Amino acid sequence: MDSAACDVEGIADLYGLGIRLGFYFQWISSLLVTLFCQEDEPLYRAVNLLLQLAVFVCLVFLSATGAIHAPEVLVAFWMLIGALSSLTGDVISPFGTASGAARLLMYAALSVYGCWFWFGGLETLPGFLCGGTPLFFGGDIANGPLRTLGKVVSVLGLLACTSLLVYSAFLAWKRMQDNGSGDMKTTTSRARPQTEIPLLAISVAVIALSIASMERLVRENQLVGVDDLFAAGQIIPFIVGLAGLVNTVVPVVLFGKFLKPRCWLVFRHHLT
Repeated sequence: MDSAACDVEGIADLYGLGIRLGFYFQWISSLLVTLFCQEDEPLYRAVNLLLQLAVFVCLVFLSATGAIHAPEVLVAFWMLIGALSSLTGDVISPFGTASGAARLLMYAALSVYGCWFWFGGLETLPGFLCGGTPLFFGGDIANGPLRTLGKVVSVLGLLACTSLLVYSAFLAWKRMQDNGSGDMKTTTSRARPQTEIPLLAISVAVIALSIASMERLVRENQLVGVDDLFAAGQIIPFIVGLAGLVNTVVPVVLFGKFLKPRCWLVFRHHLT
């Protein structure tokens, strides 16, 4: 059978080339900001959260209307997971804050969706023109180890997010109690930023794996119509993402922020 007959029209408004590149640039920018420009980190976290929310709402709507294929759901998953790539050791756990709670709620909602998808929602999505099952690095997502892994990760993710939300609420309550009693702890800024080498390695690996997975899913599943960079809906997120990356890299290089002394740690053990 002609392979062109098996092509599936992809959802360019969700993961077109310009949007994918914009996300890749944003992930790299967030990691660089976490490393070298901690003062800008809250803004980048907020932007990442808004982008994740937009993708998740679109994913839920498309799933409810049956307008998305299974491999496209996996592409959206990786778009949401890639934003976890800014873990380096400084302020990685903003528990007890509004932004921290919002981030946990976002991943709790994603875990709920993951439970629905892996435990049965996958079968409710439209099939492929040539039959068969979608591929993921040569695997079968319908009846393979990836599905089992998806179930485990979704359930554990939901339990973890729920537990951390309770812990975050406790910290927020305790902070309110301390403020009300006048017992406020003063925080001191570190002379040197701290970077956990294992977390940095994980962050880089998450970015690399997310990019490789998304591009492979698009190619293996013959999703067409999603690689036109110069379409109006693609060039805008591409330029915005590229401008954000340049705006992050330039001060890091020109002002020598990458030369600033820092503490390198391995599981909280100082190497420098």
